[in-house]
Amino acid sequence: MFIRRILFATAMTLVSTLVAAQAMDNDYYQARATPQTTELLSAVEKYHLQPALDKMHSKFYSAAWGDLNFILNYFPNHPRALLLMAQLCDLWRNPKCNMGPHFDKALQRTPESEGLHLTKGAYLQKRGRLDEAIESYKKSLAINPSSAYAHYNLGLAYAAKKQFNVANEHAQQAYELGDMPPGLREKLMAARAWKPAEKKPAANEKAGDETAPAKTGADAAPAAPAKPAAAIGEKPLEPDTKRDEKTQQ
Repeated sequence: MFIRRILFATAMTLVSTLVAAQAMDNDYYQARATPQTTELLSAVEKYHLQPALDKMHSKFYSAAWGDLNFILNYFPNHPRALLLMAQLCDLWRNPKCNMGPHFDKALQRTPESEGLHLTKGAYLQKRGRLDEAIESYKKSLAINPSSAYAHYNLGLAYAAKKQFNVANEHAQQAYELGDMPPGLREKLMAARAWKPAEKKPAANEKAGDETAPAKTGADAAPAAPAKPAAAIGEKPLEPDTKRDEKTQQ
């Protein structure tokens, strides 16, 4: 055990030396453009990302904050570190854990990241800042109008404001686009505001015609796109950061 501690301390010293020689405020999505930033990203993730998650699970929130803040100093738009930091702030509720500056720096780097806007919206919504959350969700939708996550969260935000007609519109789109959890639908049904959208007949079918033969073979319609993973309950959904990473590369 003593030897392992010495080795770990030595490794951390080497990482600190490596990192100290690197510039801060690097773009996560361009990190693999040079060997130096590739090595830097690998080091900060190896020694700070999983350790931060482990410390959160152990409720060592201050230490977890130190790890995540370290990563975000060098890669302000690191999606997983941002998501973990937002989750940490929800758990810790310490004034030191302020996500505002982190979101500002991240969005300066990548303003067209739908995931960043969605994460910021979820963070704001959990704090009751509904109008600001709605604006963030709208920015996410402007980048990707087919985001079931953004529509779902917008539906929850509008339902919280008791603007049920608008909430229902986004709910219908969310459930059409993805396999979303039932929380939003149940909330709207309880408010008697759940109104499924009327299905329009296909262009080659007449309204009310139920006898049209099913198409097969080459004439068959393409398979529906894969649905995003569902979250639990009616809480604001967090984005799929891995998907967001792929779209930025």
